[in-house]
Amino acid sequence: MGRQKLTECKVRRIKGLLLEGVMTKTDIGKQFGVGRSQICKINKGMSEPNHKNSRWGDIDLKDK
Repeated sequence: MGRQKLTECKVRRIKGLLLEGVMTKTDIGKQFGVGRSQICKINKGMSEPNHKNSRWGDIDLKDK
């Protein structure tokens, strides 16, 4: 699967789907064009590989 850059908006949507607990991480990844491992990293708040000094955990569900 090719790499897909995720925007903050998409990360918020992914976090929302994870909180709902209805979809699997694999299904969420397919919906957004990323792998399950990337969804797991977002879920754990690990660093986003495409942005220096950026952490998925710093993005919350509230709109700015």
